[in-house]
Amino acid sequence: MNDLKIESIIHKLIKKTQQKEADWESTYQENEFALQFNVGKITIWEGKDGDVMTICIYNNSYELLHEQDFYKNTAAHTMLADLYTLAQKSYYKREETIAEIIKELDTEGKVGTHKKEDELDLPF
Repeated sequence: MNDLKIESIIHKLIKKTQQKEADWESTYQENEFALQFNVGKITIWEGKDGDVMTICIYNNSYELLHEQDFYKNTAAHTMLADLYTLAQKSYYKREETIAEIIKELDTEGKVGTHKKEDELDLPF
């Protein structure tokens, strides 16, 4: 796959993510996020210290179709790093969570809730 195609994919992913039309997931790999499609999935990964950004494209059988690394000080690295930040925010729902906390704090009355025992995420 040529660089222009992969950069076009990254650009489209940025746009969809900014418009909150991409549902990113965290993977079992540290610093990796994935977006599932009908025909496969895309993962993006940030290397140690952000020196390298990697994008992978898989088919529905989880076979790797394309993997590409982008190294620091390149336009493609910057673009993929921007997508990574957006995917991370999308997954953790940072803005939405903070907005809801502020909204709740602005209301009258008590704030804070306790989970019932049956709602707790206990390992047993």
